[in-house]
Amino acid sequence: MAELIKLKIESVAFGGAGVAKNKGIVYFVPGTLPGETVNVRILKEKKETVFCRLVEVLKASPDRIEPACPFAVRPEGFDPVRKPVTCPGCSYQHMTYEKEVEIKQAQLEAAFSRIAGAEKVKFMKPVASPQRLNYRNKIKLRFYQDGNIRLLGYLMEDNYNVLDIEGCPLATEAINAKLGELRSNKGFYHTMRDKMELTLKECSSGVQVWRNKAPNQILSENLPFKGFKVPAGSFFQVNLPLAGLIVKRLEKEIKKYAPDMICDLYCGTGFFTIPAAKLIEGNVYGIEIDPEAVKCATENARAAGLANCVFKCGDAADPLSPSGTSTENSMLIVDPPRTGFDRDVIKRIIARRFKRLVYISCAPDTLCRDIKELEEAGYKIISSTLFDMFPATSHFESMTILERTC
Repeated sequence: MAELIKLKIESVAFGGAGVAKNKGIVYFVPGTLPGETVNVRILKEKKETVFCRLVEVLKASPDRIEPACPFAVRPEGFDPVRKPVTCPGCSYQHMTYEKEVEIKQAQLEAAFSRIAGAEKVKFMKPVASPQRLNYRNKIKLRFYQDGNIRLLGYLMEDNYNVLDIEGCPLATEAINAKLGELRSNKGFYHTMRDKMELTLKECSSGVQVWRNKAPNQILSENLPFKGFKVPAGSFFQVNLPLAGLIVKRLEKEIKKYAPDMICDLYCGTGFFTIPAAKLIEGNVYGIEIDPEAVKCATENARAAGLANCVFKCGDAADPLSPSGTSTENSMLIVDPPRTGFDRDVIKRIIARRFKRLVYISCAPDTLCRDIKELEEAGYKIISSTLFDMFPATSHFESMTILERTC
């Protein structure tokens, strides 16, 4: 049995693992909180980095709570044979929600300092999710079958094994009810095949279910307005209560600066474009590479009675209005994937000289990488706000406002 090591947790790294340091070595221990003293077992060692499994909490943080999920990270105990099964999705169920938001805020601020080199950023008060649990309106599960063994659940970190689940505390109650209904139906399993992916998506008409590829179907959502159209296979916000708060903050920024032209890059079905268009007299241009999303965006704008929305199906490397012009009071809204901007994209953005940028991001590392380049091109950071779009997991969103100074 591997020797136990006693550690004092100092902080929590992005990703959710507690951090301890001893004799120049950095130890990462999932399931821990700052200030805790713990016994750990080493899993993997690198030159100056050690990854550990939590065995015992010797001194617990006052912010430690019992996780809501049976597969959340817990101390494994001293049994050398038992290997606890943990879900790779959640990182923070063992702590109070207030502490989780506090830790994520510290991670965002550290990223700005470490990656972007920005030391004097105005950070607004972080915005917590109205719901910590039962907020996800979409989950994807993997089916595994070997003879009479049938598993339906989340794909593990090895991209092979499947964690069989009866429900997920993060999924909406309607999705969990539908999943329970499917699992109790013996005929359902006859429709599944090994390695098949099952998606459950709640929309305004109820829970939709599909296998592997999304159907050619238009779903109806109730944000940013009732009857908002979204293709089943297109991206849409998974935490609508929190997404609504992001829209409200965006509206506040638009009212504050009163731009006469707005471009919404990676606009999807117009989730941010349409609320923006309601607030200005000038045109708002949405650019999206998914043609089905663009069709829905155009219909959504028509349903909202907006004549100043212009949607274009195109690559993000061309974030321009159809007229090819921007103004002295223009605004660019961007909500890129976790990889952030491609190099061609950021070059075009800098060349267009938008007066203000609203950068909505789900990845602080690529956000700060891009911000560093934008600062070098003459933009300054006005403010940044954390929005906890994904409670209990290691992820979060943020909105950063930048302004061109030269």
